[in-house]
Amino acid sequence: MGSDQATVRNKPHPVANRNALRSLQDVRPLYMLPNDPLVEEVLIPGFQTAANVDCMVGFFSSGILASLAPGLATYISDSESSFRLIISPLLPPEDQAAIEEGIKSSEAIAQEVLEDLIVTEDLLYQRPPDLTQGDSHERR
Repeated sequence: MGSDQATVRNKPHPVANRNALRSLQDVRPLYMLPNDPLVEEVLIPGFQTAANVDCMVGFFSSGILASLAPGLATYISDSESSFRLIISPLLPPEDQAAIEEGIKSSEAIAQEVLEDLIVTEDLLYQRPPDLTQGDSHERR
């Protein structure tokens, strides 16, 4: 996470594990990243017991979501609240592309799929390969 700052607001969750909330009381006041286990000791247990999550990070990579998956999965399945993530606009190109792909409308996605399925007259005139004859190298 680099020098990211993350805030997890914990309110008693109807299905929250009370022991997990108690274990968060013993967290350290300061974690030096990347060496200290902030994700394991604070973020994952926090997500697992949170009623709301607001997370603000200075430097973001989608890889961090993978490391938070155990806590996020519990939060998403148990919470009716949204997961609010505020990130820097300076993103790696692959993360920017993934976000843009993820916010496409269903109409845009359907249009792309349909364009791939359109059969043109040229395609109809092309002779399909004869699959019954096998590879031409095998016939020699």
